[in-house]
Amino acid sequence: MNAIELSKNIIAYAAMNGYQVTNLKLQKTLYYVQGYYLARFGKPLFADEIVNWAYGPVVPEAYFKFCSYGAAPIEAEDIPNYFAGLGYGESGYICKVVNACLCRTARRLVEKTHTEDPWLNTFRNQTIDVMSIRDFFSKNDPLGIK
Repeated sequence: MNAIELSKNIIAYAAMNGYQVTNLKLQKTLYYVQGYYLARFGKPLFADEIVNWAYGPVVPEAYFKFCSYGAAPIEAEDIPNYFAGLGYGESGYICKVVNACLCRTARRLVEKTHTEDPWLNTFRNQTIDVMSIRDFFSKNDPLGIK
């Protein structure tokens, strides 16, 4: 699964549960999903890079895909099977992380990422190393998932 496919699934899942997702909230959700997935399953969920931008970690490919929405909620596509192709344990875990992000504001998620080592230890516009994300999430539970 690439980050754009994952994004479409997150947006559709959120809509089904009565939430709207902006691009800013989507970017933080992608970061948290990747971090928790790395810590639990030992491999990245998607190969797309996560980059240090002013408002926190961003997946540029997904950002530019949805940037036409500006700060407005992204329109959900109809997806019959959320997170298809993943095992039940994987998709269930991803849903837990997404739910934790959905109940927080985008502003709060930005603030959280700005206190976490992967973003703090990377220069602006630099790729955040996948291993640093994995190491951080292996030792920390910033959303209270575990």
